[in-house]
Amino acid sequence: WDVYFINEGLMIQEYWELAQNNLDCFIFEIEKLGFIPNASRWGEDRSMPPHFAMMVKSFYEKSPKKDQAWLTRAYSAVVKEYEFWTNTNGNTIEDHSTAVPGLQRFSHHSDSARVIRFYDRVIQGRFQLEKEAPIEVKMRMGGNRLAEAECMDFTPRFDGRIMDFIPVDLNANLYQYEKVLAWLEQTLNISDGKAWEKKAEARAQLIRQYLWNEERGLFLDYDFVNKKHTPIASIVTLWPLYWEFATKKEAERIVNNLSLFDSEGGMVVCEQSEQPIL
Repeated sequence: WDVYFINEGLMIQEYWELAQNNLDCFIFEIEKLGFIPNASRWGEDRSMPPHFAMMVKSFYEKSPKKDQAWLTRAYSAVVKEYEFWTNTNGNTIEDHSTAVPGLQRFSHHSDSARVIRFYDRVIQGRFQLEKEAPIEVKMRMGGNRLAEAECMDFTPRFDGRIMDFIPVDLNANLYQYEKVLAWLEQTLNISDGKAWEKKAEARAQLIRQYLWNEERGLFLDYDFVNKKHTPIASIVTLWPLYWEFATKKEAERIVNNLSLFDSEGGMVVCEQSEQPIL
């Protein structure tokens, strides 16, 4: 997801070849693995916040070269990655389903041995956890922290239970994937894009229903197991504004709350909380 922002900078400087090379690397990974891994080799048991579709659209619209053959290949990759995130068309690499059909979660697809090793070698010391914890505890805690690495790495947003949550950023991005897929099919004369537009609108309504917190005036990650919002707000509350589906009222309330993320060093990812810094 960091490459999305890097590519925007490359295109401002008109480094078109470098920007396309980044996209071609992602296309190759999706074609080979079915998704974009968190990292090559050691990070292939999870992905990262999806921005690939938006990178494709931004590059095609801004670059002087309008290569429809390339765009057709990129379109197929966007569809394949979307299926990875939504578990559609038989894509079961990892489970992103939640108790709310139509909204997804972060996850991982690591095997048991790697999850236990991740607990022992990474998070046990980092989070001061029990060394001789039962295997089922290591699996639960290690699996959730691996899934956090698919998000924005370790974060207080999810209380160490990320797979129990519907995240704002993931679902806002998948809304934008559906909008981009509508645009891609229109541009490539595949369809009128209306089916994708309907999917996007349905997702926006679900995000508003489950992730908007009227009391705080913020979009908050939703704990679908305990049926409540996270108590820790994150800067990802801005994602519905960035992808332009927040209402004017929602946008105004979020802007009025931006001081939650202010600090002497600039904007921070999460509001201040009682969780220890580890």
